[in-house]
Amino acid sequence: MKTTSFVIVFVLMTLGSLSAFAQNKGLPTTVESTVASDDSKPDMTELFGPDYEKGDIGHSFGVIKAMTVAGNLVVEHGKIHGTDIEATTTEFEVLDSADLSELIENSHVEFLVKKDHDDEYRVLSICKITTENSKCL
Repeated sequence: MKTTSFVIVFVLMTLGSLSAFAQNKGLPTTVESTVASDDSKPDMTELFGPDYEKGDIGHSFGVIKAMTVAGNLVVEHGKIHGTDIEATTTEFEVLDSADLSELIENSHVEFLVKKDHDDEYRVLSICKITTENSKCL
C-alpha cells in the first residue's frame, strides 16, 4: 500500500512539474493519466499508534498555498488519511512541535495533523518534499 501511494504521489508531482515547464515554454499542457485512483486508507496505525485509529491523527500530502501572518498554513491537500477530511484547501494552525523553517509558498509537503481538545485539527509535523526525498516523515 505504501508503494502504491508513493508511486501515485511521485507521478502526480512529476506531471505537475512537467506541466509547469510546458507552460513556461508555451507547450500544450494536457496530459492523460493512466494512474488509477486509490482512495483506500493506508494502514498506518502501527506507525502512529491508537490515536491514528481513533481519527485523532491524520496523514496527507499537499502544497503550501500561503503562510499567514498569524503563523497558520494554508495547504491544498489530498484526503487526510485517518480522518474524515477530504481533499480540499484548508487553513491549519500549527503546533509548536512543527518545524516550518524550510517551508515557503508552493512547497510540496507531507504532514501530520492532530485533533486538539477543541476538536480542531492542527499541524503536528510537516516536512518539505524534494526531488531527493519523495516521502519525508
